[in-house]
Amino acid sequence: MVVGPNLVVEPFHREPLVLVAAPDHPLTRVESPTLAEIAQQRFIVSAPETGQLRRLENLFRSAIGSRLEVAMEVGGDGTKVLVREGVGLSLPGASYVRFRCPMLRPRRN
Repeated sequence: MVVGPNLVVEPFHREPLVLVAAPDHPLTRVESPTLAEIAQQRFIVSAPETGQLRRLENLFRSAIGSRLEVAMEVGGDGTKVLVREGVGLSLPGASYVRFRCPMLRPRRN
């Protein structure tokens, strides 16, 4: 994508999102939750400067015409604590989960 005469922006990496929920969250009992089911939940999102909120809002709006319900915006590792306590879900990138949350075990379907 050309932004200007001296600037070209090209994606260099596509990062899949990972749904993170408390172990007792109702969606953990759904084998393959749909985006519509996920969109009905409350979310914990990273601090505004990360751009996560904007990306997730665009995802839900373009895919199913739904708005994202934000329970809280937090920085640092606060998301892990809030998700564990059932305040909301999180949709971080796979690399974040792999490197910052090694205690999480992905569910295999």
